[in-house]
Amino acid sequence: SELHEVLDEGAVGLLASAIADAACEEIYSKVQPGVISTADRFLSMMTDDLYRIDTDPRLQDLSVRSGAETKSIGAWSSGLRAQVLLSIKLAVAKEMGGGEVPVILDDVLLPFDSERKEGACRALAELSSEMQVLLFTCDAETVDICSRIAGVSIVRMTDS
Repeated sequence: SELHEVLDEGAVGLLASAIADAACEEIYSKVQPGVISTADRFLSMMTDDLYRIDTDPRLQDLSVRSGAETKSIGAWSSGLRAQVLLSIKLAVAKEMGGGEVPVILDDVLLPFDSERKEGACRALAELSSEMQVLLFTCDAETVDICSRIAGVSIVRMTDS
């Protein structure tokens, strides 16, 4: 009985592993190029074309380019790291959801300095033309930046 139970668990584990491997292979071959391309577009918008995601297939890790310079993850500032991570999150939401699933963000721009917030708000506004984006924030600067972007609707919630 114990042997049968162990064999069943092992068989289920092998099947789950095979299914996960097949799904990952499909994601990496079909979805990943779109995610990287979309993330690159968002990062470019956020940084006024200063940084692009390096898509050199010889590189194992994610890196970014600025002109001829390539920076690996260890060389990124905390601000650039936040921009890259937000770009990837938005790209995954766009590509995996096909534009049909809303993006809901809660104060994701707090680690950004003023210039980076402005770039991120422009990228979010651009994404909102393709899918629904809800950005919740308590940050007055983020609200101010968004209020200057055409097509952005601001809803203020108050204690009443």
